[in-house]
Amino acid sequence: MYVWSELLDSMVAGTRERPSHSRVMRLPSIDGWERGRVWCEFDVDPDFIQPQGNLFGGYVSALADEFLGIAAMTVVPDHAPFSNTDMHLNFLRATQGGRLRIDARVVHEGRRNLFVEAEFRTDDGTLVVKACSTFVVQRPPD
Repeated sequence: MYVWSELLDSMVAGTRERPSHSRVMRLPSIDGWERGRVWCEFDVDPDFIQPQGNLFGGYVSALADEFLGIAAMTVVPDHAPFSNTDMHLNFLRATQGGRLRIDARVVHEGRRNLFVEAEFRTDDGTLVVKACSTFVVQRPPD
């Protein structure tokens, strides 16, 4: 089990080996975190641009899943398992590549449930994707 703050700090520092799914899918790591929030900025890998010029939606879904989960991690008690029960994405504008910023935040923190949202913005600040997920937390007994 994990002490979540140590894991988050090692992600930012780049001292932790990335999980296999993150390496294989070339998902960026977080640039920073605070309680209830994580963020990153990265250049879109051209390998994930479809022939018509747009970023592949499945890759965006993987990014959303990763960052929503990491944001949840910032508020979950150490050693407590958690998992998402749903995830929704709204593709507001096509993304052709370039630089993206992801900002994921815990919007509601209940005893057993978390609601997390993430925004994907282009370099000029245009909102291109909004994602949300609900997480169930198995809190340790009091």
